[in-house]
Amino acid sequence: MKITKIVPHPISVDLGKAYWMSREPYRTASSIILQVFTDEGLVGLGQIHGRPMKEIVDIILNLNNVLVGMDAMAHEAVWQKVFALTTTRAGAALDRDIGQPHFGAGKRPQILAALAGIDIALWDLKGKALKIPVWRLLGGSTNKVFAYASGGYYEEGE
Repeated sequence: MKITKIVPHPISVDLGKAYWMSREPYRTASSIILQVFTDEGLVGLGQIHGRPMKEIVDIILNLNNVLVGMDAMAHEAVWQKVFALTTTRAGAALDRDIGQPHFGAGKRPQILAALAGIDIALWDLKGKALKIPVWRLLGGSTNKVFAYASGGYYEEGE
């Protein structure tokens, strides 16, 4: 099963007012949903939180040139290929910033955010192809997950 296309769908909604997390205001609810299409008609879904969103979307679009044709079931090979872009000169094709990455330029965080969403989508594809829930593929013994909540998200001025 080969990857034929990766499509990002950025979503951002203005909250109308600021809510504070620990260090910064949260003014928009944003996420990138991405689809990984295959030559067998299966589509995997992934989700990305990260910013700046436009840069992550641009990186995903450019990663089509790197990942189309790869085996969608070989998520580790895909992961290694994308991660290598953050540690070698090959990543320069995705990074047109001026300056050296270790001096603050570079898009390593955005490449890693894109990689996270693609990895999630590949696990989704693997589960669909094998007709096994992802929690079982990952070695889970139950489909129940404990809930977790973080922060109070206080309104600005509280």
